[in-house]
This record gives sequence, C-alpha cells and structure tokens, in this order.
Amino acid sequence: MTKLIILLVIFGNLFGCTTVSPLNGHIYSEVTAGLTGKGKMGTKKGESCLKSVAGVAIGDVSIAKAAKDGGISKISHVDNKFRNILGVYTEYCTIVYGF
Repeated sequence: MTKLIILLVIFGNLFGCTTVSPLNGHIYSEVTAGLTGKGKMGTKKGESCLKSVAGVAIGDVSIAKAAKDGGISKISHVDNKFRNILGVYTEYCTIVYGF
C-alpha cells in the first residue's frame, strides 16, 4: 500500500495539473513570476487565489477578481505566485498592481 501511495504522488507530480509553475520542484516549490507590466508600477495591490488539496481545486484566480480585491481600476502589472507541496497541496495566486 505504501508503494502505491508513493507511486501516485510521483505520478501526480510529474503529470498532474499542479505543475503550472515556471519552475517546478517535485517535492516543494514556491515561485513568484512576472506575467506582464507596462509603465510605472501601481501603488495598489490585489490578489486572487486558488487552493488545491488532494486534487480538488477551489478558487478564482482571475485578474478581474484580483483588481477588485485591491480596488484597482487601472492595471499596471500582473504577477503570479505558486506553491506546491508534494503535489498534494497547491496554491496559485494572481497578483495585480495598479491605480
């Protein structure tokens, strides 16, 4: 049974949908990456996040939700943040900066 669980974790890390990071560590990842930006960096910041536990994902990572969270009407930059622990727990956030 233990071998089956280990194989499932390895398979999930190699081929699962939790490998969306620009750089993926199969045991642990924590990465922040820039997606887009133009002009002066905004003074306001908003986030929208998704969490996945054991393959079940819940959340809204849209740019619109992140902008609303930060009270942003004009977006200047968008980043994303990704955390993965053994493919069992994953967190993905969209971070929006603007005015």
